[in-house]
Amino acid sequence: MALEVDYITHGDAHERLGVPATTLRGWVNALEKVGVHYVLRSSRGDRIYEESDIKIFTIVRDIKDEHGMKAQMRDIKYMLMEKDANGEIKLRTREEAPIPENDEKPFNELLNNEDIQDLMNSDRVKQFVSIIIAETQKNLREDLIDEVRESVREEVREEVRREFEASRKAIKLDFEEYNKKAEEELQELRKTLEESSRASRESIESMNKEMKAQLDESNKPKSWWQKLTGK
Repeated sequence: MALEVDYITHGDAHERLGVPATTLRGWVNALEKVGVHYVLRSSRGDRIYEESDIKIFTIVRDIKDEHGMKAQMRDIKYMLMEKDANGEIKLRTREEAPIPENDEKPFNELLNNEDIQDLMNSDRVKQFVSIIIAETQKNLREDLIDEVRESVREEVREEVRREFEASRKAIKLDFEEYNKKAEEELQELRKTLEESSRASRESIESMNKEMKAQLDESNKPKSWWQKLTGK
């Protein structure tokens, strides 16, 4: 019995990754364009994925979320190749994901020109074509919205970075100004204390000299006249 493999559809994959279907389709095309990873196709040519693909797309999504439009697939390619070499992920070559061949005859060979003209003039075909055009326009709008969102997100990040840098510089200048002012006040206080201390020492020395002079005077021997007169 052949081993059955549960594949993940494109719709399920973009929902699991939390990105628009057009964004995931763009990633797949970009990865294949730079020749780093190829996805499998069903017999009808629809993209089908395995868990290994989801792991690769998750890495791409996280890099895109972190770096925005600056993260180009040609740069992400080398990171994926490094992770593949380390055994963290498994990249798939073109040989491992060949494009299925369609053995059926081309559509224009099944019908003659009159049949094709009648088919193109039918209301059902016109309605189908209108649906395809509307879906294409919707996908284009989603791609444009994604690009604008990424651009706005990058601008906001840059503005926040500039504001943070300006605030950091302002805080640094305020802190330096505060230190300078505090140092000036400290020098002024030190000068005042030194002057006060010097004045106190001079006053004490003056008092000591005066007391010493008075003491020396009182201890001096009296003459016979001073003894006689008591002066």
